[in-house]
Amino acid sequence: EDKFDELSIDSEDLIRYKKDDRLGFLSNGIDYQTDYDYIGPFVDDRAVVSQNSKYGFIDTINQLVFDIKYDSISTFVNGMAVVENNQKFGVVDAMGKLVVPIEHDVIQLFEEGDLIAYKEGYNWGYMTLEGEIFITPEYDRVHPFYDGLARIEINKKHGFINRENEFIIRPTYNDASWYADNGLMLIKKNIFYGYINRDNEYVVEPSFDDATDFFDNRTAYIKDNRKWGIIVLNYRLNYYVTAALPVIFLVILVSVMKLFIILVKRVLNYKRDDR
Repeated sequence: EDKFDELSIDSEDLIRYKKDDRLGFLSNGIDYQTDYDYIGPFVDDRAVVSQNSKYGFIDTINQLVFDIKYDSISTFVNGMAVVENNQKFGVVDAMGKLVVPIEHDVIQLFEEGDLIAYKEGYNWGYMTLEGEIFITPEYDRVHPFYDGLARIEINKKHGFINRENEFIIRPTYNDASWYADNGLMLIKKNIFYGYINRDNEYVVEPSFDDATDFFDNRTAYIKDNRKWGIIVLNYRLNYYVTAALPVIFLVILVSVMKLFIILVKRVLNYKRDDR
């Protein structure tokens, strides 16, 4: 029975290990012993490896996807990875082809969308997956586009732009988030959190100490007076109804309702038995 100094399980069929100061991995039951100084997690059947302070990628049968020649390299995100040489960054695809030249100060890949964030000097902008400039760097920070809008930051204020680089909501908020499908954005005004729509109208006035995005388009967690609760949107009405309830109260309410349902069922069964 093999004994390892370290084990890292990436999936049911991929296990990385360290044994006797050597790194290797098990792939579909096959043991691949290597001479690499580093083996990163397998993502999309690719793993970052390092040798003599240079980095590259291998596949699940220990074949080099491309030569070990970069100063640093990220894991794959949607079939792409950021590579670095001489403190400049570019992007390669899953086959190692350079799709964005290694000439940018910083590059960030997003989990969603069809754009890449890149930084030149102090400013951020967007480029396409093919490396073409989409929005020139002019923001302090940029975030992924979601449903046609992206959150940007200028002078520590948050706002939203569309794909034409037009302000939909000017950067006036201390913080913001945009990941719900109900058209509402979480914002922070001064020290309080609330929600706005795409027209920059308050749907829920900033009054909470903390809050989350809506996780099912109707429900979000909010914090008020050091207590967490839940806020619910009622779509059956022509306006939004909000209700902030302490979590413990909700737990008690649900328990009481379950007990009430059980009692009603018992009463109904008892009456049927009497018949």
